[in-house]
Amino acid sequence: MTIKQIHKEITDKLSNAGISVPAFESFVLLDALFGISKTDLLTRPDTCFPPEDYDRLQGILRERMSGRPLQYILGEWEFFGRTFLVGEGVLIPRPDTETVIEACLASLRCKSRPVIADLCSGSGCIAVTLAKELPDASIYALEYSDAAFAYLKKNIDLHRADCVTPLLADVLSADAPSLLPNLDLIVSNPPYIDPAEKPHLQPEVQHEPDMALFAPENGLLFYREITRLYRDLLKDNGHLIFEIGYTQADAVTGILKDAGFQQIRIIQDFSRNDRVVSGVKK
Repeated sequence: MTIKQIHKEITDKLSNAGISVPAFESFVLLDALFGISKTDLLTRPDTCFPPEDYDRLQGILRERMSGRPLQYILGEWEFFGRTFLVGEGVLIPRPDTETVIEACLASLRCKSRPVIADLCSGSGCIAVTLAKELPDASIYALEYSDAAFAYLKKNIDLHRADCVTPLLADVLSADAPSLLPNLDLIVSNPPYIDPAEKPHLQPEVQHEPDMALFAPENGLLFYREITRLYRDLLKDNGHLIFEIGYTQADAVTGILKDAGFQQIRIIQDFSRNDRVVSGVKK
């Protein structure tokens, strides 16, 4: 079979399985796993696909059609222009979270040697990205899951983000704040999905760890507890920045207002959904 025929076969099978962007995923799979680029498909479509790779391809397709995330199959995914290692047990970095990075960078625009805590760090995509964008920063990345913590450390090593200190800790524990110094910025993409929503999620999302996705109290528990436990660690004019679910802006804004935060902002992501709530400690 030619690589053009293989691309069509992959696209058709993924489409029939309900995958939302089958042609894109076909390009990604062929490029990442078999070294066949989009340029190859356009310029030499009649090239023979290696027969010895066909069985391997079918096994990969069975995994994907079963709902296993593409990112887990590849073992990596891009975030803010950098590659991060991912796999079972860690939340997959998403483009929406790049809005959080932009908000963090804006909050620290005039700050030298900032001290930052990334709570519920997961793969470390936020902490490591901030480390690369702010090389004079000191960053503490807290994560509770053993599986996610392993990826956090791998991604710190991968990007040589030496200014990131990984800490295996439950951010909801009353003892966790004692692990940290005074801070210029607290950032968190915590679990925020109401558990009642689980049956309605896409199959791919249900492969990701529940503890990174779901939170009690209609998804608001982490916002309340992080604000309560860590507020006093912030220096004057320090920022607290949360990623939120697109329906949670009013609720999270209320939590920050009740805790005395000022200059509270709601920031939309690239799809114009509410995605970030930030506030300043005065």
